[in-house]
Amino acid sequence: MKRRASDLLLAVTALFMLGTAAVLTPAGDAVAFRGKPLGIVCASRALFGVECPFCGMTRSFVSLLNGDVSASFRHHPGGPLLALTLFAVLVYVIAAALRRRPPLTERRAPMIALQAVAAVCVLLGVARLWMWS
Repeated sequence: MKRRASDLLLAVTALFMLGTAAVLTPAGDAVAFRGKPLGIVCASRALFGVECPFCGMTRSFVSLLNGDVSASFRHHPGGPLLALTLFAVLVYVIAAALRRRPPLTERRAPMIALQAVAAVCVLLGVARLWMWS
């Protein structure tokens, strides 16, 4: 069971991120909970007025899980990719546990794939910022 603890933490984190996005709703340039906008959540944007490469990711997730795919891509093109990856992580962790395969966090290829997805999301965010400026 100790070997699966890191996989369980990864799966819980993915589920939390997807679940949180599912209960929020799009609200213009922000997201809302029960109809109340949450305001700016990016520290870079709030403190310096400059967007970071991940700005728009929350709005992208929320839009995607509320069924607005075009808005999801508009807010951050890496959002749908990351959401798909989080779903894949959940499926992989469950399948590995059921099939008694080595945990995801102990396998090299899946961890490299997760790092590649993170790098692609950062690059897409940088490209988005560069194209908008």
